Amino acid sequence: YSLKDNLSENQVVDLRKVLKDGFSNGWNIIRIRDEINKRVKPEALKLSNGLVLQGNVRSVMIARTETVRSAAQGFLQQLSESNIEEVQWIATPAENVCAYCDDLNGQIMTLEDANERIPAHVSCRCFYAPVVKG
Repeated sequence: YSLKDNLSENQVVDLRKVLKDGFSNGWNIIRIRDEINKRVKPEALKLSNGLVLQGNVRSVMIARTETVRSAAQGFLQQLSESNIEEVQWIATPAENVCAYCDDLNGQIMTLEDANERIPAHVSCRCFYAPVVKG
């Protein structure tokens, strides 16, 4: 999953600014979504199944997905600084968990292997748990 697949370079730059502002100022998802709508202005996106995601729907999906990405990367960094070497992939329990995330659920991987894997897709709700060896 890459933002560059569906946003222009300028939109990605603007999005990074919105996310930085949002994380620095403690904005909630709704505020981040609103700022993405105003400053990034994502266009409607036609999906392969024929559905069309309007810009305002994309904004909330981007806000949630990129918040998950930042949290996962920050967590991996924190674990690295604490000399924890492995994590376990945890798929959020839900009826609609995707097959990819369900297959990874419970798998243990190094921090290096885990890097940039969550979010696995738009609206991914998976997270990592530290593996503490004792």
